[in-house]
Parts: sequence; structure tokens; C-alpha cells
Amino acid sequence: MVNIQTVLNILAYSVTLLGVVPVFFYIDMAPRLIFVASLICGCAFDLKERYHLHGLPPTLVSLIFFIVYAAQFSRENLVVPALNILVILLSVRLLSEKNVRNYLQLLALSLFALAGSSLLSLSMTFLLFLFLFLITVAIFLVFLTFSTFTSGQSIPSNELKKILSVSLLMPAASIPLLLLFFVILPRTQFPLWHFLNSRGGTVAGFSERVEPGAAAEVGVRKNVVFRVQSIKIDYADLYWRGIVLNTIQGKAWVRSQKRLVEEVSAGKGRVVRQTVYPEPSATPYLFVLNLPQTIYGIRVERETDYVFRSSALRGGRMRYDTISVLTDTIRGRPDIERVFYLETPVRLSARVISLAADLARRGKRDEEKISALKDFFLSGKYAYSTTNLPQSADPIDEFLFEKKSGHCEFFASSFAIMLRLIGVPSRLVGGYRGGEYNTIGGYYLITEEMAHVWVEAYLEDIGWLKIDPSEFAVNRAPPGQTPQLGLYGKLRLISDSFSYYWNQTVINYDLEKQVQILRETNALLQGVTLSFKPEKLLYALPLLIFAALFIGAIKWRRSSREERLVRGFLKKVRRKYPVAEITPATGLKELAEVLDDPDVSQFADIYCASLYRDRRLSAREFTLLREVVSRL
Repeated sequence: MVNIQTVLNILAYSVTLLGVVPVFFYIDMAPRLIFVASLICGCAFDLKERYHLHGLPPTLVSLIFFIVYAAQFSRENLVVPALNILVILLSVRLLSEKNVRNYLQLLALSLFALAGSSLLSLSMTFLLFLFLFLITVAIFLVFLTFSTFTSGQSIPSNELKKILSVSLLMPAASIPLLLLFFVILPRTQFPLWHFLNSRGGTVAGFSERVEPGAAAEVGVRKNVVFRVQSIKIDYADLYWRGIVLNTIQGKAWVRSQKRLVEEVSAGKGRVVRQTVYPEPSATPYLFVLNLPQTIYGIRVERETDYVFRSSALRGGRMRYDTISVLTDTIRGRPDIERVFYLETPVRLSARVISLAADLARRGKRDEEKISALKDFFLSGKYAYSTTNLPQSADPIDEFLFEKKSGHCEFFASSFAIMLRLIGVPSRLVGGYRGGEYNTIGGYYLITEEMAHVWVEAYLEDIGWLKIDPSEFAVNRAPPGQTPQLGLYGKLRLISDSFSYYWNQTVINYDLEKQVQILRETNALLQGVTLSFKPEKLLYALPLLIFAALFIGAIKWRRSSREERLVRGFLKKVRRKYPVAEITPATGLKELAEVLDDPDVSQFADIYCASLYRDRRLSAREFTLLREVVSRL
């Protein structure tokens, strides 16, 4: 016997976990701890059937947390506070007594939490959790309905199996319909509620504005930005170019609206072809391995500083192919607008100006000045950090002479400003640095935490030269060394490969591709000519035999041992009495009276006695009937 309340509790906890796990690492620490504690205490309360939280206290707790997280709502931060509230409400319900109303509330809250996870990451993982969620809910609702119409608290094990099989039939029967809808219904290129998942906050990520000192620390976000199908490339060459910031407004570097016309070309280097699969984004800038030459497969606008933009990228999911040259230089004519690239902030500290004058005296040529600036950074023992950042009125001065620690924005901004002060044209380049190579899918995975800023300095004899000042940090990784992945990192790449193939085969499968497939199928059918050669049946014969055996095995497994025993009995009777008329309507008792055979009569008496009592044959009866059949 199985306690039906125990079954309902197990299913309720399973539904709750399927709803919360996809959002667990996105919510705040407090709701995480509360949920885990509620899960453990709820199980203990259910086992002891004693519930210490009921009435007004849980309502007050829910109200307090609702007010706290509701105050965090904003247009840029809407999803996470809502998920925090949902998890808190779920935690309170786990501690309450389990009745029909509370069960249904658990189901509804878990469904909302799972739906909210799609606003954070719409991948194959979400589809897996949704599929398991729907199956579990279907089973749960069948058992809940059964419990409301029965007075007993326990059910036999065989009844449990019957209920479980019936509940599984509902989601199984819907699979063909889902497949049909998948084929015939068009899909959008982006989530329906993607506008709710706006990016904001002081976290590491690509930005069209670089302003050192805007925040005391920068958080780490591992959201996927894009994937690049490519051969493996040296880590030192993994710079993904996005935007060029060429002018200073106050304390910030931005991209000027001024259209600069320059004759440029790429330096010598290895040519690499890649296919980029960006995630839905609000930026129009395309990220390409430095230095991009051509982008095709999407309509783009190219500027002379190798910045590519596309309005089609906003909010949608697509792909584009690229050709890049692995080089650190952009060749250009010496008639660039030097005055534009030498503009400096209006306010500079006396220490910064004095340092620039000292560096300028160390060389006559631009190359010598750059070398002196590099030596200053290398000898200054600057450290790369994302916490305790300079945030004074003059963050560049504070970074260079006091704290001497900061992230890439401080390194690049201060280096570029110093270049301009010593008479070397400079600009910032924003994009991403590095990438995790997935050997399963053969692609690079680039996440928000890899966002990076570096510098390009102009030399008349060379052109624009790439310089990454962050490489001068004392705690930098050795040049060319690829970061090693631990076990968690490897498991994450395996999981991400499913999302990669999911994006390629499902999300990119839109109405246009459906029409294309129909056209190709129509053309294929028009060119089909049917010809029949009897000898080709020999190739199909083994397959037909296997299919027949497979179908026969399924039918044999579906029938009970009693049914197989009766079929064997009737087969033996027909052989022994070929003249007897035995139809499907002939009963065993009727057959025993007609044939007047002791073995047939004994079989009919034992089998019918079990049948009329609505029970299965015992082991002793089954053995006895098999002996009767063998004697016939």
C-alpha cells in the first residue's frame, strides 16, 4: 500500500524545484537561503504532519518581502525583483499545511517562476525544464483528482501503476500535436517579452560609453553575448572588435557623430573565416574578430575605422559570416585629422600634465614616446581589479598616482589620454577579449564578463597600432596562455553546446525557412520517377523481418500472462479437436461441455474461478494450468 498524500507531496516538491532551479542563480542570496531552508523544513513538517506556520505570520512575512523587492522595480530591473517575490511566496507555501488550495498555489507560483526564467535565458535548458514540468504537473493533477474522489488514504501498488500510466498518456498524446504545430506555425526571432529583460546596472559588459570612476565596483555577469563557429585561434589574437570611441565628453569616451573619412587597409596577417551567432541585443554594433574585413549574410553599414553596424541586429536572433585578418595594425595615410585625435579633457590634474611633459622629453619620435609610456606602466606595478575602484573627482589621477588598481577602462583611458598629451593620436576600441572554445561544437563562447577596452595609437610610418594597456598589469595572465577550465566550466560548455545547436535548428527555424523547405520538397517530388526492381526487395527483406519481429515482441509484451496462457490453450485444443467449432465468442465452460475432455474441463474450472472473482491467477494455479496445456 502507498500513501497517496506522500505521493502528492513528492510531486509538489518536484514541481517546485523544476520552477525554481532555472532562476536560482539569478535571484538574490536571501531568497536562495530562505528557499533552501523552507525546502528542508517543509519536508520535515510533512513527515511529522505538524505545521508551525499558519494564519497571520506567513502572510506578514510575505508582505514584508513583497514591499522590499517591489521597491526595486524599475524599467531596467523588472524581472529579478519579481522572481525574488515569487520564490519567497513559494517558500512560505512549502512551510504550510498541504491541502488542495495550497497545492494549486504551488503549481501556479512554480509556473510563473519557470516562465520568468525565459526572460533571462531562452535556451534548450528552458525547454527541458518546461517539458519535465508539464509531465510532472499532468501526473500531479491526476493524483490530486483521484485523492479528492476517494476516501482512502492509501492505494495498492498495482493501482498506483495504473494511475501513473493514465496520467502519462495525456502528455504523450499531445506530442504529435506539438510536432505538427512546430512545423506549421511560424516563430518570431526574439522572445515575446524580451523588452522586460533590459540590461542595466554597474556590471561588466559592452557599453557604447566608457566613463572611468562611474562606479566603485563592477559586478560580473556571465550572460552569453555571442558564439562564433571557428577554428581554434591563439588566445593572444582573441580580440573581438565592436566600437571605436574617438572623442572625450567630460570624463567619458564616446563615439563622435562626425563622419571621418580615412583611407585605410589591414596589415599583413592570417585570414580567418567565421560564422557569428549573436544573442538578442539592444546594440546595433556587430562583433568581429580583430581586424574585420568583410561581413556578409546580413545588411551592414561599414565605417572607415572598421566598425560595423546593423539595425537588423536589435532584439533579433540571426547569424552573419565574417572574414578577418589577424593583425595589430591598420594602415592609413598620414593625413588623418590629428587635431581631432589629440583633444584632451578640459580638466587635468597638475600631476598628469607633469607626467606627460616628462614622458615627451624621453623621445623625439612617436615610437620612443610610446615605449616610454609603456615602461611607466610596467614599472608602476598597476594591478587589474574590479573592486575598490577610483571614484574621485579626477579618477584618472587617482588611478595613476594613488590606488594604482582598476579594470580595463582605467588602463585604456589613462593610456590613451597620456598618448594624446605627448602628441600621439589615440582612440579606444570596445569589444570583448578571449573566449571559451567548445570542442564539442567547434565554436567560441563569449560572455559579458569578457567585455574589454583597448587602445589604438597612430604612427605615421605604420598606421593605427593596437595596444592593450591591461597587459601591463602585474597580475595579468602570462601572454598567450588560455585560462584553464575546471570541472564546472567543462560541464557548462557541454550544456551550452545544446543551446548552440538549439539556436541553429529551432530558434532560427522561422517562416522563411518553412517556405523554403516546402519549395525544396515540392521540387524534389516533381523530379521523382518511380521504378520497381524486384531484386531490390532482397535489400529490404532483413528490415521487414526485423520490423515484424519488433511489432510482434511489442504485442507479446503488452498482453498479460493469462492472455498468453489462454491463447496457447486454445491452440492446443484446435490441434487435438480439428473438427470442433471454436470461435472468439466460445466460452471456456461451453467448450468443456462440448468436448467432454477432463483436461479442458479442469482448465476451464480453475481459470473461470479466478476470472469470476476478479483476481489474477496465483503462482500455483498458473503452474497447474501450464501442466494441463502441456498434456493436451
